[in-house]
Amino acid sequence: MIRFLAVALAAILLTGTLARADWSPFERYEETEFYDVPTCAYMGNSNVVCGARKRDGSIRWLRYLGRFFDAGLETRYRTLTRPECTLSRNTTYPAICAFNSGSGYLVVMGYVGGRGGFEKIAANGKALFSEIDCTFSGLPGPNSRGYICAWRNNLGRFDSTTGKGAARIFSKPSCATNGFGDTICTALGAQNNILAFQYDFSKNEIWRVINLAGTGTSAPECIPAADLEEIYCAVVGLDLKIWHTRFKGGAWSASNWLPWSSLQGAFATKPSCAYIGDRGIACTVGGARDSAVYGYSYQAGAWAAPVRIDPGKSPGFVGEPSCTKVAQGRAICLALGIDSRIYYTFGP
Repeated sequence: MIRFLAVALAAILLTGTLARADWSPFERYEETEFYDVPTCAYMGNSNVVCGARKRDGSIRWLRYLGRFFDAGLETRYRTLTRPECTLSRNTTYPAICAFNSGSGYLVVMGYVGGRGGFEKIAANGKALFSEIDCTFSGLPGPNSRGYICAWRNNLGRFDSTTGKGAARIFSKPSCATNGFGDTICTALGAQNNILAFQYDFSKNEIWRVINLAGTGTSAPECIPAADLEEIYCAVVGLDLKIWHTRFKGGAWSASNWLPWSSLQGAFATKPSCAYIGDRGIACTVGGARDSAVYGYSYQAGAWAAPVRIDPGKSPGFVGEPSCTKVAQGRAICLALGIDSRIYYTFGP
């Protein structure tokens, strides 16, 4: 049984009452031969840009334009990891996608808009030994790097585009930035415990680590929440439930994280979540006893319990899903079908 600190009042604040959420049946993107699910960045006006890895290692750039996905663009690059896409605070490149170039090094592509797709803006000589995660960072402007990416390096330690941490990690990191300039990344530790790393952009401080305890079977997932005042993190525990917590801001201390609380169900993959505005959160996660995807959400101070999303034409799903805001109060969540096609749903 998963073991967490339990404080009744804080758990109620995190869990709230349960509400009902609505998710649309999965629709199908007709192209095939995808290796894993795309990740995406919300560009406003119901437009989303995504990076996807094909089975031959090539990258396909996709755009959702409010009603449909376009035909996509290929690049000459090959990747060993799925492209990790996020918003950027660099005003020249409002979104970036980062990936392992195939030679074990980080490449960052900046979105130039329209059918122009992406262009290479950075390469990093540090060795990568995990999937990558990226988040926006710094102050807006044309000279701002605008992002932070993190990974597990060849020594098994947390590493990033802004320096490394001393702790060894045993999963891909997940990173998010709040409105106070704090970038928070979490990853599994040696005992499957949850480690949290903080980088304070305003002080240019190196990563500081604390142990959030708990135990996870999936890599954690973290996103900004509560109008960027907090960081929300979720993980699947040993009991296959979703366990989640929030960093409230303030001093870097475990006491400023809410105690872990859970949502019922049996799940197997890393959750994927999106901040959808108005203090709302939308998440999806793969089931442990079927090949289905489940959706859950937080809106108006209440959690909606995980529900099985209608698979539509999909024969079933593999791997973790991927969620991104697509409109105020709404997310688009993608999943990889066992037929190597991409499927997508909207909710809550």
